[in-house]
Amino acid sequence: MLALIQEAERQAEPLSTGGWIMMILSIAAVTGLVVYCYKRILTHPEQDEPDLPGGLGP
Repeated sequence: MLALIQEAERQAEPLSTGGWIMMILSIAAVTGLVVYCYKRILTHPEQDEPDLPGGLGP
């Protein structure tokens, strides 16, 4: 396994500026989406849902 990693490091080229920009934007987008989803799931709803007839509410 170590030999494969060392071989990949020898053949690797440095990341271009466009590659860095794309990587940073994609990581920021995924992180932002995760934070938004967690915040939405973990916070209480602002309005209570109305009770449905017959006790079928949440």
